[in-house]
Amino acid sequence: MEDVLTQSILLVDDRPENLLVLENILEMPGLNLIKANSGEEALRLLLKNDVALVLLDVQMPGMDGFETAEIMRSAPGTRHIPIIFVTAISKEQKHIFRGYEAGAVDYMFKPVDPDILKSKVKVFLELDRRKKVVEQKNLELEEAKKNTDKILKNVRNGLFLLDREFRLKPQYSAVLEKILMRKNLANMSFIEFLENKIEDKIVKSCKDYLNLLYRESVHEGTLDKLNPLNDIKMIFKSDKSESGIIKILNFSFRRVYDNQNKIDEIIATVADNTEKITLAKKLEESEDHYKKQMELAFNILHVDPPLLIEFMDSVQTELNTIKKLLKNSEKTEQYSDTLDKVFRSIHLVKGNASLLDLKFFVNQTHEFEENIIKIQEKGKIEGSDFLPLVLRLEGIQKTISEINSLFERIKNIHDHFRPKREYENQLFVKSLENLAKNTAKDLNKQVKFDYKEFDLGNIPYNNRLLVKEVLIQLIRNSIFHGIEKSEERKKLKKSTTGVIALSSFNQDKQFGFTLKDDGKGIQLERLQEQAKSLKKWKDKDKSKWTSEDIIDLICLQGVSTSDKANHVAGRGVGMASVREKVEKIGGKIEVNYKENMFSEFTVTIPKSDVRN
Repeated sequence: MEDVLTQSILLVDDRPENLLVLENILEMPGLNLIKANSGEEALRLLLKNDVALVLLDVQMPGMDGFETAEIMRSAPGTRHIPIIFVTAISKEQKHIFRGYEAGAVDYMFKPVDPDILKSKVKVFLELDRRKKVVEQKNLELEEAKKNTDKILKNVRNGLFLLDREFRLKPQYSAVLEKILMRKNLANMSFIEFLENKIEDKIVKSCKDYLNLLYRESVHEGTLDKLNPLNDIKMIFKSDKSESGIIKILNFSFRRVYDNQNKIDEIIATVADNTEKITLAKKLEESEDHYKKQMELAFNILHVDPPLLIEFMDSVQTELNTIKKLLKNSEKTEQYSDTLDKVFRSIHLVKGNASLLDLKFFVNQTHEFEENIIKIQEKGKIEGSDFLPLVLRLEGIQKTISEINSLFERIKNIHDHFRPKREYENQLFVKSLENLAKNTAKDLNKQVKFDYKEFDLGNIPYNNRLLVKEVLIQLIRNSIFHGIEKSEERKKLKKSTTGVIALSSFNQDKQFGFTLKDDGKGIQLERLQEQAKSLKKWKDKDKSKWTSEDIIDLICLQGVSTSDKANHVAGRGVGMASVREKVEKIGGKIEVNYKENMFSEFTVTIPKSDVRN
């Protein structure tokens, strides 16, 4: 049950019997009757109590009713309290008029009619109740507005409402003006705001999108992907920059429904993602630069330092020659002759790069040559045609600078063992991982290269080129001969992705590595058949074969399990070459396998360079 609202009425009369009469008439639940016997006492009580109505006698000693009413009307706290004069004085119009002038809302004469008095009092009490309800709601609304203003002031994203004409409503977050670089956004047309900041076709798409948002028949969820203002690049006019200020803003829109569940308005949020996306782009560029540095390192690590120094010196000489030729061409205007000389210089650079197998440099110089040919094929050559060459030249010069920077890090490496460096190990295995990835792709197979147990620090520096050559051959063989295609592996209840695992070891007198794959193992019978056909193998009981026998068979030149050779493997020459190089320094290759399960090659090399 709801609590009964307690209300108070002030009864003012200098005669106690009159107060008693009023008290008896008005006694009812939820009504508090406060009594005063003078105007002065009435004013004091009004300061302490919340009163809904005052019943005021006119004739009282000292301060009469008219004076009391006038003072009430002059005070802010009491001026709105209704007053009913209850009096026994003359009913002449002049007395009644004075009462209304003093602030009375009604005039009753003694003796009062109880029913009429109660009826009038109930009306004023009801008005007071309604007034208090309105005041309470106003307080709640005011508090809600304060909270909303606080949110709008402190929220980081722009927040605003759009009416059906796509105009901004007066309430929006404080940061919105900063994001949109505009003051006084109330009633601004959102569509007009977008104009000249983004492409016209996107403005039109935005208008169509907002129209769909106001269409009841279209499900809101289906529209999310149609929002044309996701991370949109906007250009704002600015006195500080002729080209304007570029921002990347991300707008999102949601429907707001009324009490009848009809679309009333659209609430929109906008985030300034300029800094975030710019940083992401810089990070991406930094990662790209790092990858290019790694690729560059992969390419130059196989080149002997003296050869690399000689190459860089020759390239720099040719680049300086090209720079002079391009600069002098502006004066002589002998463009055709200049192009011929530039072509000869860059072609020399390309030849030197090819000699060292620096593919990245070959590609750069080849593109430079292509630019020259395009210019030469033109009918009339102009000075402006040389601009692409200048840009290409800057790119090549930058590459040389990067090579120099990388070379500074590796040129003081010890002849036998270099200091252990994490990036060095990564460079080595990354090149092998790329080999595995590209070979598998060429053969339409899926392969994972696992090198977590491999430490390049276990391999002496002067043996690393050999180790790399051996690993290249073993990896290619594993993928070509061992790892099955995904469909075949699935039938064998294997993972569709084959695994090649590389590990290393370093012992007192020797070091080495093991490469293991989970493929089909070694097909000895097939190898033996080929060896017989080549008259390179004699029958031997398979059960008596040793690891050395198997290696002898695998390394026979011309022997392969492949029916057809390609650029990856299948000619039967790779393993023979690898074995020769390993045994030349006193090393050995051992093999272990299980048919349809795995094959494992272990290469062991003594730490001293023993020659056989």
